[in-house]
Amino acid sequence: GRAGWQSGAAATAAAAVRRVLHLELDVSALPAGCALEPGDALAVVPQNDPTDVKELLPQLGVRAKQADTPLQLPDGFDAPMHLGGELTPRTALLERVDIGSTSSWPSPALLRLLLKHGEPANADAP
Repeated sequence: GRAGWQSGAAATAAAAVRRVLHLELDVSALPAGCALEPGDALAVVPQNDPTDVKELLPQLGVRAKQADTPLQLPDGFDAPMHLGGELTPRTALLERVDIGSTSSWPSPALLRLLLKHGEPANADAP
């Protein structure tokens, strides 16, 4: 189930290095067996603008044809849970990381994945 957004406000100044939000979620529509206790964790999943992602991919060295190719994890690579499963560079940037947050971007784990998958942005240059 999903919790509904009830209200939210920035708890830090817009120019702050780290962005902290105060959120209130309506969890009344969660399934009957789902009970939340103090200290439980909830995932807040970002939805980034597809245009921003399209512009960012080449800057990270990911060619257009690679953007929708599943990332190949190296043996022994311990990816964080939110970067696990079959994941393409485009999906990672669209819905797994907050590309607008300087406190969490770039995620070192994501950059390692993209660097192993991508090629230099100028690889097509003569």
